[in-house]
Amino acid sequence: AATRVPVILPGAALPTDWQPVATLLIRRSAFRGGLLALALAAAGLALDVPWPLLLGLPSLPALGALLGALAHRRLGWALVGEHLAIRSGRLGRVRALVPRERVQAVRLVSTPFDRRAGVQTLRLHVVGGAQLGIGYLPESDAGALTRFLTHRPPGPTPADMR
Repeated sequence: AATRVPVILPGAALPTDWQPVATLLIRRSAFRGGLLALALAAAGLALDVPWPLLLGLPSLPALGALLGALAHRRLGWALVGEHLAIRSGRLGRVRALVPRERVQAVRLVSTPFDRRAGVQTLRLHVVGGAQLGIGYLPESDAGALTRFLTHRPPGPTPADMR
């Protein structure tokens, strides 16, 4: 991918220095694994499943934390000139390089739990219909990225074009 980017987007390159996101992702993944274990245990008890089949359930929070750690390691962003680079993935790897002038809309999304933790999700709508996002951004990073993506250099106004 690193050799193809300059051909597709002249003057751009994939970054080597990625900005990390909040570690909250790891804790939330472990918590979701714990909730899943509780739900499966309750369902197993209600359905009278033999107890040896329920012995693996306590490992679900640890598996959730492991998947969260993998996702955290691969989730990041970087600014490369006039481009925003985003990477994500748990087991696979996804990278996107978005030219700033191709961004049509920027949204910041946060749940009450996100606001309490001080994180936000940045959602981008790009020309051509693509929708990208990066979650678990600290509020300061999310605000800085929003300003970067929505600021346009001064150009001719419609009145100047008459």
